[in-house]
Amino acid sequence: METEGPRRAIVIGASSGIGRALVGVLVREGYRVGATARRAELLRELEAEHAGAVIVSAFDVADVERSVAEIERLAEALGGVDLAVISAGVGHPSTELSWPETDETIAVNVRGWTAAAFAFMRLFEANGTGHLVNLSSLAALRGIAGATAYNASKAFASNAMQGLRQRAVSRGLRITVTDVQLGLVRTAMAKVDRIPSWVVGPEVAAEHVWRDPSPPASRVCDARVALPRLGDEARPGFVWDRLRT
Repeated sequence: METEGPRRAIVIGASSGIGRALVGVLVREGYRVGATARRAELLRELEAEHAGAVIVSAFDVADVERSVAEIERLAEALGGVDLAVISAGVGHPSTELSWPETDETIAVNVRGWTAAAFAFMRLFEANGTGHLVNLSSLAALRGIAGATAYNASKAFASNAMQGLRQRAVSRGLRITVTDVQLGLVRTAMAKVDRIPSWVVGPEVAAEHVWRDPSPPASRVCDARVALPRLGDEARPGFVWDRLRT
């Protein structure tokens, strides 16, 4: 993800987890960062922690009109944007097929995500260059009963990133589009009863994201879980359908 020249980044979903850790990495590497999230108090803490290097904006990406306006405002305040990272997202189990939780997943992970990604692409196309990074998940590779809406939303974003990359390449634009499909990370969103000891925390994951998605990569999988998940993809449908999740 390293770039030359001006270093101005916007991180969507920066108040906690991988997004917050990545802000610290970017500041260390010389970036000025626009950090966004819903929780204003956590953003204020982040701004104080990196005084002078981080400016913040509190909003919900599900409010697409405000989200787009704030992205444009942050880009102007930074004097432009060279790198955009979308880390915002929600994850709910689908065991009860609850519509309110499913609706929130769609509002944030699909509608909100799309509005933000398209807003960044418009800025990059106007500037003639840029790097869009989506922090996705290996959940994008296959659906499971226990997280039906979440996995589907990740598949949507990964598919959309492929389309945006094709748009950039086919038009000869100097825009890099990177979809980072991480494995399980020790964050509040990892809603499992027991997290294996080998699962890394957000700080390690952020370093992984910084090192690995170098242009022109379009997909990066976490090596610790890539092989098991590729094994999942190889299972025939009639076998996969009978697994309990």
